[in-house]
Amino acid sequence: MVAAIRTVAFPGVDVLPIIEQGSPVVIDGERQWVTFDQTDYNQAPFADIGANFEKKYPAATAKVGWATLCALLIKEAVNSSTRAIQRS
Repeated sequence: MVAAIRTVAFPGVDVLPIIEQGSPVVIDGERQWVTFDQTDYNQAPFADIGANFEKKYPAATAKVGWATLCALLIKEAVNSSTRAIQRS
């Protein structure tokens, strides 16, 4: 028997397969393992995409407790990332 392979397509991006992922989640106060569908994509280019974006649009940062927050222009981030992915 062959397992069915589901795919999803985004404008300007090749068809991506859907894979099942899982994660522990607290539901009604109890920890449960939950599975969900996610596109299977190559994470490698995202560090470069982010670094190139920050060169063009420097982000404002601030400390809140132990966390460092980063405020950026979301519309420009999405558009810039989309163009970079379409070129790759």
